[in-house]
Amino acid sequence: MSPLRSFLFTPGDSGRKLQKAAKSVADAVVIDLEDAVAPSALNDAHAQSLEALRTIDFGSTLRLVRINADSLEAAQADIKAIIDGKPDGIVVPKVETKRFLDQLAETLPADMPVYAMIETALGFMNLGEIIQSDAKLSGLILGGEDLIVSLGARAMPNREELTYARGALVMAAAAAGIQAIDTVYTAWRDVDGLAKQARQMSDMGFSGKLAIHPAQIDPIHSAFAPTAEEVEWARDVLHESSRLKEQGIGVFSYGGKMIDEAHIRLAEQIIEITESNGGGDYA
Repeated sequence: MSPLRSFLFTPGDSGRKLQKAAKSVADAVVIDLEDAVAPSALNDAHAQSLEALRTIDFGSTLRLVRINADSLEAAQADIKAIIDGKPDGIVVPKVETKRFLDQLAETLPADMPVYAMIETALGFMNLGEIIQSDAKLSGLILGGEDLIVSLGARAMPNREELTYARGALVMAAAAAGIQAIDTVYTAWRDVDGLAKQARQMSDMGFSGKLAIHPAQIDPIHSAFAPTAEEVEWARDVLHESSRLKEQGIGVFSYGGKMIDEAHIRLAEQIIEITESNGGGDYA
């Protein structure tokens, strides 16, 4: 499956918003039973979310559900309430231990993708163990806003307070061979700011980003697509590599720079992402 670039959060207790989200071009819609739903409305959210999963046509957009995870019992109750709707994956917030995910995996179908949100200091300290969970981990998600609270930090202009966390999450996801998904950009009307930050995160190694409004989807998709220049470079490098390998040459110069096996693998990744986006979705 192609990497998911955009994860659009939608309250699970709003049929109108669920209908609207289904018509978006997001790679995944996250039906939210956690922060977006008041505890008093959870039963209604269960009913509306299950109905949406069963009856709304989401097209090619994946349908994920973010459950509550304050306790194993709360998580299991949410799963029990919506699992008959056959969601495409589960988002687990505030993951702090491998043991919790392992216990949760016993409640889920064996092939159910799980996206673990890492948003506390303890969660980051345990990343090495978390990625070895028995759950079918498909991605790690940075929960930046909750992490700030966990750290007792303050939001800085360029989000410098998240620098270590972002690096640690990308590293762990790469080690596990799964996706790294960046946190939300809360100023949803600031399209330019979102585009800049998303591109920086793509450069850093993230493969996708959370969204809180449909207007954020296109800028996110553009940011996580290779540029036309990158695609041209990749195609030229692969062509030259193929030609020179026939002559027994593995390392060569292109554009005044040395090209070795690491650059060739990078070029292959760029072409793979481009083709998964339909072959022409350039930034």
